[in-house]
Amino acid sequence: MRIWKGFYLCFLFFSVASSAQTESYGAQNQHQVFLKYNEKSPFMFMGKIDTNKVNGASGGILYPGDNALVFFTAVLTHAAISGGVGSSRMTKEQEEANKIFDDYQPYIQRFNSVESIVVSPLNVAANNADVVFLTDKSLKINAQWEMDVAPIFFMTQNFGSLILYNKILLQENVLDEPKKRKKPTGSSRKSVNKNERIVVVISDPIAVPDYRNFWSNNEGGQFLGTLKNMYKESLLLVIANRIGNQRAEGVEQITVRYMEDGVKKIERGYVISSNCKRTLFESLSGEIKSVPNLDFLSCPSSV
Repeated sequence: MRIWKGFYLCFLFFSVASSAQTESYGAQNQHQVFLKYNEKSPFMFMGKIDTNKVNGASGGILYPGDNALVFFTAVLTHAAISGGVGSSRMTKEQEEANKIFDDYQPYIQRFNSVESIVVSPLNVAANNADVVFLTDKSLKINAQWEMDVAPIFFMTQNFGSLILYNKILLQENVLDEPKKRKKPTGSSRKSVNKNERIVVVISDPIAVPDYRNFWSNNEGGQFLGTLKNMYKESLLLVIANRIGNQRAEGVEQITVRYMEDGVKKIERGYVISSNCKRTLFESLSGEIKSVPNLDFLSCPSSV
């Protein structure tokens, strides 16, 4: 099991550059990442079914297969919709759960676009690496990395939590020179070192009397800002692991306790890093998870 040593220090020092994607960034260690996504629907939004009701009460304990099963169901649904099958393939429970997003459709339409799928250039301070994202297919030949993303946002049924499941395939693209091929037609790239991970990010707990209206504040600004930050964090987690080279071996398995939808969850895993507010860990089923701690709301705001 590969866990990331010192990841949290690396994560704290991520900075967002303001330059456009076509400019020169000046850093010697620059990585261009070609971003692949579903062009029909870059992001998927689904209501989260109460798994305790479906599988029987479990006391808030999450077993290794639970999250993977949720994501697998979501991927099948996403594929059905993208292929034009529509909601006829969804279960009745999922159709009902999805209604939680009805009031937020105007905001989702604004967010579910190519503009949202591409994040600003990033800097990985651990090894001074600039990371630039490309989506223009004509520039794919320039990219040393290719990242295939499938982000799906869930909302819990009391509106208390947003949960992102992002299936990310990151692979290195190395130059395949013409002289090494039977029919030289110019430089191209071939994919090596493929690594696929599911990243789970749970939103911060909120202390408000009305969760439903909270997400509509500032004409949906609170909702849209949270989606953007969670999506960007999911990319950072994978990039820091591969490009930032933050890895270690032999971390002891422990019990992680965290909040989801105001409910305490208990899960076994390998802690990557933790502070007062949040914990990063790898679950027993291999997901990378960023979760709020039980004492999140009592932590100093400066943390």
